[in-house]
This record gives sequence, C-alpha cells and structure tokens, in this order.
Amino acid sequence: MKLIIDDFKDNDFKRSECDCSFCKETHNIVDNEWAVYKPSNNLQRRMLKIIKNIEKNYLMKKSNR
Repeated sequence: MKLIIDDFKDNDFKRSECDCSFCKETHNIVDNEWAVYKPSNNLQRRMLKIIKNIEKNYLMKKSNR
C-alpha cells in the first residue's frame, strides 16, 4: 500500500472512492459497526469519549464557517 501525503484541509474531506479491501473494510466499520459500538472496559470508554469530543469539535468548527 502506498501512502500519499497531501496538503489537507478540513473542507477537503470526503469519503474515499477507492475500491481496495482496506477502504471497503473501513467503510463497513464506519457505516455498520461504529454506530453500535459499545466499549467493554475503562480504556475503551475513555477512548470513545475522546473520539466523540473530537467529532463534536469538528462539527462545531465546520458549522461556524
């Protein structure tokens, strides 16, 4: 797999159109598993809280543009 580093801006983000197995698996996780994910220990609960805060801040920042 080749990693491409680009000048990334928040408003440039979009879903990958790649059809490789990694991207398909990632899309499946985001679409089907992440929405119903239930952490099973304290570390997972803390990580989930951090991720939700990051998502919340991103959405707030995006809506203020």
